[in-house]
Amino acid sequence: MRTTAGIWWESTGAGEPVLLINGLGTASTSWFRLLPGLHGYRVITFDNRGVGRTGCSPEPFDLATMATDAVAVLDAAGVDRAHILGLSMGGLIAQELALSYPGRAESLILVSTHSGVPHLTVAASAVATTLKQIAGLSPAERSQALAPILYVDQTPATERARDDEIGDTLPTT
Repeated sequence: MRTTAGIWWESTGAGEPVLLINGLGTASTSWFRLLPGLHGYRVITFDNRGVGRTGCSPEPFDLATMATDAVAVLDAAGVDRAHILGLSMGGLIAQELALSYPGRAESLILVSTHSGVPHLTVAASAVATTLKQIAGLSPAERSQALAPILYVDQTPATERARDDEIGDTLPTT
């Protein structure tokens, strides 16, 4: 189904509603492993703008627009209040939804996300630009394009290994 803004969504199950909001560049199909654990709930999933079965709008958009999209999904599903689960960038959207539409969030579940404090996160305009850039790519191309944004080059283990390697080359007295 689609909202009036063209956001693709679907609803499965029965019970208290749970809205799942994806991270950057991931479609609603990515929730398939979680769905069995939500038996007994009405689970509502959707594809953000420029991802999966939702097209990318020609006009600029930001996290506030994406939160409004999520509320439009709730409206289209006939849901007044839902448990809102946001993963990664979806957590930023979920926080914006809870702040802008406080009566719509029964609870807020934030997974692998951050607060959205400007100096701690990517600017909303950069997120929107990235979504537009990857909109027409295949899943493999999308993964390749997102890897530098989503994953760090160094981990604590690789940092220690590098430090040990450097330490091994230093002369001792």
